[in-house]
Amino acid sequence: MNKSTTLNRGFLFKIQKAASSLEAFTGTLLNVFSKGAGQYKLRKIKSTDDEKVKELIQKILLERGGLGIESLYYDSELISLTEHYQKEKNRFNVLTLHGEIVGTVGIGSTAKSDTCEIKKLYLHKDCRSKGLGKVLFTQALKQAFLLGYQSCVVSIELRNEAFHSFLIKNGFKELLHTSNNPYEIQLHRSLN
Repeated sequence: MNKSTTLNRGFLFKIQKAASSLEAFTGTLLNVFSKGAGQYKLRKIKSTDDEKVKELIQKILLERGGLGIESLYYDSELISLTEHYQKEKNRFNVLTLHGEIVGTVGIGSTAKSDTCEIKKLYLHKDCRSKGLGKVLFTQALKQAFLLGYQSCVVSIELRNEAFHSFLIKNGFKELLHTSNNPYEIQLHRSLN
């Protein structure tokens, strides 16, 4: 057995262990939130979810004054989320409560093959301030690592101070202004 084979087996073991940990971690967190408040489930998007997810995201954007990173009219991903996120190394998950979609989070590829972007982290207003956003975000980071990404970027609205603070506390650093959108900022973090 050569050194390369040993390294590959070690890496595969780490990935398998991380996948098992992710499943246990997400299940444990969702169980904590499910007690007394219904049954939350996190799952991959299905084509039958596209319209409901689009409606949820559009509703939330309108609640926030219509200014957002994803425009109601210019976000081509909203046309067919399932199709967009079926690309290699892309994922889109929905959080359901009693079968209704109440949250979303996406992992999208970027121009850099080792960097992903966490996108479309949305929660229905009745599900906010319960820690569910942290669950969705943490799960997405772990899933991005399992997909082979080395780092992650997140684009957020400048006025989203609470999420900005959360990202900074969790190791993200601001990037130089890299967007054409004057209302957003990008942050970056290694996944290792």
